[in-house]
Amino acid sequence: MEGALSKEMMALLEKAESEGQREEIPVIVTVKEGTDLHRLETLGLKISARFKLLNAVSGHVTPEGARKIADLDEVEKIEYDSEMRALA
Repeated sequence: MEGALSKEMMALLEKAESEGQREEIPVIVTVKEGTDLHRLETLGLKISARFKLLNAVSGHVTPEGARKIADLDEVEKIEYDSEMRALA
C-alpha cells in the first residue's frame, strides 16, 4: 500500500534505492487506533517517540523497512521527519 508513503518519502526512497543506500531514514508513521506498534518494530522501525493523541510514532527505518511498513493495512501515512525551522 505505497499510498501510505508521502510524495516526499516516495522520492527519498526511490533516490536511496537507486543509489544502493541502506541507511536509516527519520520518519513519522501515522497508524490506525489500536495498532500493535511491536509489529512495526519487527519490520525494522526503531521507535524513538510516541504521539498517542495523533496515533503516530517517530523513529528511524531503512528504505526496505519503510516499504514493508507502508504495505500494512493499519498504516495510514509515512512521512519524512525533517527538521522544521520558524521563519524570522
